[in-house]
Amino acid sequence: KIPRPPNAFILYRRAKQKLITKERSNAKISQLLAKMWRDETEEEKLRWRKIADRKKVEHMQAHPGYVYRPKRPISNDKRKRSKTTPSKQPIST
Repeated sequence: KIPRPPNAFILYRRAKQKLITKERSNAKISQLLAKMWRDETEEEKLRWRKIADRKKVEHMQAHPGYVYRPKRPISNDKRKRSKTTPSKQPIST
């Protein structure tokens, strides 16, 4: 399975997470990184967006024709209907 290219926040998070992971829970790390991202200047965010764009181009070159197609879970309603629905053929008398 081909992974999706990372976006700007994911790249930012990977870079910054190494600096703040000192005996903190994952939830606290996520909250802190989200706040750091929100507080960044537009110039800094733009820098990470440019890096993400480069990664996206690299991904497109490495995997031409790639299209993200998430698997959709089959809801219980559809499963129940498909198993219990009688055929719709006319009854001849």
